[in-house]
Amino acid sequence: MSRLAHHLRDVGAFCWRVTPPRLRRTELLRKLFGSAALRVRYRTGPRFTEAILRWMEPNRGHVMYDTWLDYALSTNLRGAQVVEMLQQYQPVRGRRALDVGCAYGGFSVAFAEAGGEAVGIDLNDELLAFAALNVADRRAPVTLARVDVTDVQRMADLGRFDFVTCSDVIEHVNDVPAALTSLAAALHPGGILHLQIPNGESSAAVLKDPHFQAFGITLLEGEDAQRYFAEGRFGQAYDVGFYLRLEDYAAMLAQRGVTLVGGDVRNPPADPEAARQRVEGHLPEIEAALARTASDERLSETTRRTLHDAVARWLDGVRAGLAGIADERDPARRAERLGAFVRRFAIDCWDIVARKTA
Repeated sequence: MSRLAHHLRDVGAFCWRVTPPRLRRTELLRKLFGSAALRVRYRTGPRFTEAILRWMEPNRGHVMYDTWLDYALSTNLRGAQVVEMLQQYQPVRGRRALDVGCAYGGFSVAFAEAGGEAVGIDLNDELLAFAALNVADRRAPVTLARVDVTDVQRMADLGRFDFVTCSDVIEHVNDVPAALTSLAAALHPGGILHLQIPNGESSAAVLKDPHFQAFGITLLEGEDAQRYFAEGRFGQAYDVGFYLRLEDYAAMLAQRGVTLVGGDVRNPPADPEAARQRVEGHLPEIEAALARTASDERLSETTRRTLHDAVARWLDGVRAGLAGIADERDPARRAERLGAFVRRFAIDCWDIVARKTA
């Protein structure tokens, strides 16, 4: 790197450090310091960064613009964090790693830069093109391929891996059992599987879902969610399949010879009581949003009734959980109840690590 490039990098990093937290939004950062500052902040290269900015431009003004842009540009940072975490289970160097639904390629880049043999697969040709730019910018030895995780033969052709990662993908898959079967089959015995799965029952997700900021949609299934999304005009297409419960994923993985390690989730709240209070604090907002849907003229009577019933059932479950915690006098059993409540209603995205035992 030239002296000038070093200087520009250092200036960009300094600008990021001194930017007040309230201004650390992706769009504001871009306006103030340009795309060079974004590359410093996100550890991305010029071709990838500029391509993402151009691609996102039509979405400017959407309530989710900053979130979507940040998610795309942070791909390398998120990948590096996961790879660093997985190193505690077994070394990455010299091992094979597969990222399923690789999107922008950050996880594959991180595995390659840690010395692994990295493969990234996705079904979206546009995302694979972005991943290719990211890989080229980073000069990372990564193999990218268009593969459906439920295609048994194509998955078998890839061989077996010591690591398989699947982040924010499984909720978009129409056949979750088939996808989990493929993930398990792709692992060597003793191999590590890492899943990041949005929790549709978290109070934050019910209030505003993580993909489109739609109230209550994570509690609906199939045609009900599609109809509500279309009537509410939350976006062009709803591409989420299912939000299952944590115990459902754990059970299906166990049936496939893959067992969770380190507890149910790797990211329990540091303060479970504060997490409980946060859920309780969301209830008035959720009740108010539910009342507003009753008079939302965009929605059909069928949609309003379906949404009301789903959210009402969720509210009943939360209240029952809160009452059970409050009524429990035995400290050990109260802690157990609190932990179960937090895993179900307070964690927005479960971080799961599992090992193939056979």
